[in-house]
Amino acid sequence: MSVPAPVLRIQGLRKSFRTPDGETQPILELDSFELAPGEQVALAGASGTGKTTLLHVIAGILTADAGAIELAGADLARLSESARDRHRALHLGYVFQTFLLLQGYSALENVLLAQLFGAGADDARARALLERVGLGPRMHYRPAQLSVGQQQRVAVARALAGKPSLVLADEPTGNLDPARAKEALALLCDTCREQGAALLVVSHDRDVLASFARVHDLAELNRAGRTAATGTRA
Repeated sequence: MSVPAPVLRIQGLRKSFRTPDGETQPILELDSFELAPGEQVALAGASGTGKTTLLHVIAGILTADAGAIELAGADLARLSESARDRHRALHLGYVFQTFLLLQGYSALENVLLAQLFGAGADDARARALLERVGLGPRMHYRPAQLSVGQQQRVAVARALAGKPSLVLADEPTGNLDPARAKEALALLCDTCREQGAALLVVSHDRDVLASFARVHDLAELNRAGRTAATGTRA
């Protein structure tokens, strides 16, 4: 039986930032990392180890200085800008720590708008996802009318709206109390499993990390993160 190709493969990744005094500060020096289809993995790390920077580079929010990132079989650096955007829209979902929901739109509209960047709006799927995360009665509420926990649920539904191959989650329980954090994490993991999406979570929360069978310390994978100063960029 053949082994399926990784949904995410990283090779020789390098990323640095320019400091205010003009020096170059390495943030990411990651030689290799792979994630199999449907696999759920957590990356542990304190501030300064490159957690958010890594997710932003994978998602294309930031551009790597060097190295290759293959997402669902395509090397993103080798694609044109339009093809890269299209490929990410079809294969990648992102649960941001601060959710980044569009405040002027309802929960349903937030999910539908996310779908437009991929295969197109699918009203039935958007509604089904919101029902799945327990927001059926509130799908027409705007973010300000929802609790923090409910907003997090919208963010999960939005990340899965385009049937992605991979979901990234940046400190997905950071804004929740312990009871709701446990519930939200279970929802994220279960929903990704049901949808067949791989999941990569970064967190410093021990309870979150304990929920995953495969956990890596990013400071050990990322040579730059072992010495990087604590800062909001990482």
